[in-house]
Amino acid sequence: MRIAALPLLMLLAAAALPAEEAAPSAASPWIPRRAQPGARPRPAPASAPASAAEGDLFLPSESVSSAPRFPEERIKQNAVYPRAALRARLDGIVILEILVDSDGIIRGTRVLEETPPSRGFGAAASRAFDGIRALSPALLNGIPTASRYRYTLRFVCP
Repeated sequence: MRIAALPLLMLLAAAALPAEEAAPSAASPWIPRRAQPGARPRPAPASAPASAAEGDLFLPSESVSSAPRFPEERIKQNAVYPRAALRARLDGIVILEILVDSDGIIRGTRVLEETPPSRGFGAAASRAFDGIRALSPALLNGIPTASRYRYTLRFVCP
């Protein structure tokens, strides 16, 4: 009887943990992973938002009054055409989800869709946003706010 109660207690204890300490789900790549006891902490991947641990709420772009604005020319300059796709003379389309905080700092990118898949377009699109800052953050009733924004980047073979 006590043995059967042990898993229930473990389940209740896991449910009581804060989000940072609970086991991350595969469906939510934005949640930072917890290091194993005694293991050296790993740096967060570039796609994980630095402020997720701070509790920022990134509103979807449909929920804000004005979407963030990005320096289009600089993004185009940073976008490097994948070498394998260039040799195969392939065009590509990437849809990214970008996390922009209320100061306009890009806190993370995630590839939502990449066509054609596995040709390097997703990684190239993510790298195009390295060192980029939004010209203006999203606004909610005139107040700067953190947001999630979907950005489409089209690669056309030269």
